Amino acid sequence: INDLKLRAGWGMVGNDRLRNYLSLELYNSQKYGQGSQQMTVLNPLHLANPNLKWEASMTTNLGIDAGFFKDRLNVTLDAFLKDSHDLLLNHDLPLASGFETQWQNVGQIRNKGIELSINSINISKTNFSWTTDFNLSLIKNTLVSLHSGKDYILSDTWINSAFEGNKYISRVGEPIGSIYGYVFDGVYQTSDFVMHHDGSKHLKPGIVDITEHYGKSVEPGVVKYKDINGDGKITPDDRTVIGNGQPDFFGGMTNSFYIYGVDLSFMFQYSIGNDVYNATRMYTTMSNIRRGNTLAEVADRWTPTNASTKVHSAEGYIKYDISSR
Repeated sequence: INDLKLRAGWGMVGNDRLRNYLSLELYNSQKYGQGSQQMTVLNPLHLANPNLKWEASMTTNLGIDAGFFKDRLNVTLDAFLKDSHDLLLNHDLPLASGFETQWQNVGQIRNKGIELSINSINISKTNFSWTTDFNLSLIKNTLVSLHSGKDYILSDTWINSAFEGNKYISRVGEPIGSIYGYVFDGVYQTSDFVMHHDGSKHLKPGIVDITEHYGKSVEPGVVKYKDINGDGKITPDDRTVIGNGQPDFFGGMTNSFYIYGVDLSFMFQYSIGNDVYNATRMYTTMSNIRRGNTLAEVADRWTPTNASTKVHSAEGYIKYDISSR
């Protein structure tokens, strides 16, 4: 060991990521004719919030730097805790206020984690050298609190106007931006129904009924979801956290070479343990939209002669549903 350093740090920074003058009452003017006169009318631009202030983040950091073998191997390890409070959020308002939203300071987020960085000089000669840089980060994100009386907020990315509802939920005590939707539970099969001689059928006792959410009578081949709240039917109340986009850990590695005056380097980046919502798969398995191409898995869809448990029938799905499938 030829170098060893301990570090400790604390700091606070502000974040003003919102447009100016939201704390003030602003108006725009419009002119209207009334008889032979022209009148000026003032309309409020937003609902002013005189208590609005910057978002603040307080960070505490502990670290260690170590050098080995005459600095041919260097290691840096950091542990940090970052609390962000007075979060800036465009908060929903009752429509009776005359406005849909208002910028407010609400809630607190906590980020904590460990970061590791390693640099090594593997070979060092006059006309050839090779160095490696590696880094690893583990971060846990938690929504600590929201404004009074609310323990979650729903949000959307608005990637397409055809989506209805929200795809993400941030709940107090859990990571921000968890994917929110239904839990896929296979496909309704003929064995789920009591078949009658006249050709009619009904679901067997204990089989979850998706009719209300599906919008028409459930049939074999229709997608099946888990009944989260246990009321025997599928409704929007059965949506739950089905994934999270935040990785368990992520980082990268770079190798750099110097060979007789020529520099060469290549880099790898990795992200492990995070979920990605596959909207492409949702679009391209909607098999009753016959004007577009579909994924190959649609060929294995449920039919009376192919009782698939993984792919619904051509008509057996709810458009734009967010689900774990």
